[in-house]
Formats: sequence, structure tokens, C-alpha cells
Amino acid sequence: MEKQFLQLIHDHQGIVYKVSALYRDGKEDREDLFQEIVYQLWKSYPAFGAPQK
Repeated sequence: MEKQFLQLIHDHQGIVYKVSALYRDGKEDREDLFQEIVYQLWKSYPAFGAPQK
């Protein structure tokens, strides 16, 4: 599951960076927001994003 999640983040990281840039001006703030978004995605991944077997 972790490997699949990391691949999805890698494949779509540009979108997350764009969202971060829309909401934060400073580089550090954007990086913090990026991390927070990825963390929230990881928490919800088992319920909403994990492929069903």
C-alpha cells in the first residue's frame, strides 16, 4: 500500500505543488503546506484511494 501511495504522489506531485503555491507565497510555507497535504492524503488513502482487491 505504501509503495502505491508513493507512486501516486510522485506521479501527481505537480498538482500538489500548484495548490500549495496558490495558498502560500513563501517557499517554506509552500513546502509546509505540501507536506501537510501529503500527510492528509496518506491518512485518508486506506479509506478512499487504496485499490480494492
